[in-house]
Amino acid sequence: DLEISHRLPATFVLLFDEAWDLARASCEALMPRHASSVEREGTLETAASRKKKNEDDGGGILHPLMKFNYDVLAWHIDPARNQAGFSPHWDRQPHTRFDLQRSFYPEEGEEEVGRQQAKYVTHWVALTDATPENSRLYVIPRGFDPDYLGGDDDFDGDKHCKETSLNFHGSDGYRNEKYSDPLTRALPTKQSYQNIRALPRKAGQSLVFTHRILHWGSKGNPHST
Repeated sequence: DLEISHRLPATFVLLFDEAWDLARASCEALMPRHASSVEREGTLETAASRKKKNEDDGGGILHPLMKFNYDVLAWHIDPARNQAGFSPHWDRQPHTRFDLQRSFYPEEGEEEVGRQQAKYVTHWVALTDATPENSRLYVIPRGFDPDYLGGDDDFDGDKHCKETSLNFHGSDGYRNEKYSDPLTRALPTKQSYQNIRALPRKAGQSLVFTHRILHWGSKGNPHST
């Protein structure tokens, strides 16, 4: 274990070939099969032609124009040290309606933003068991998050609180109310907490979710054995 034995951050695991073998396996499983070959050949194809090729031979589940962007991170959560994963967040945060629309691929015949395929997805892989005792992922599904297709204001606290906001939020593009943090807006009632989904994973299992899924890592139990 890099962090415990050598006092190195978990991200140093990316120095080892095995980490990139895993990244390659992720690409092979998720990305359209023709994407890599087309890039190597240097030819130009439309999204429609790529999509057709991948449909014909059972390609990946992602959009034909999707590419691996080398944005790779690693974490080690040690319950004995009272550690926790990231607090609630989205992985990409468009600030305007225009930016939000650009974060989804336009699809012929599909006009509703958010029902189009996202340009950004996260492939989250458990290298060890992710359980309630050490740390696991929690999410709020799209249907229960009013900000999935809204803005990303996160000005909780008196320092940033204003009575009027001209930042993007909601279907009308603007809002006129006090700022509140995204988690509070997603969980306005006691009943809404029942919408949270816990996603434990065994070592080697993974999750794929879009850039607009609100998610976080829990704190481990320091008393677990």
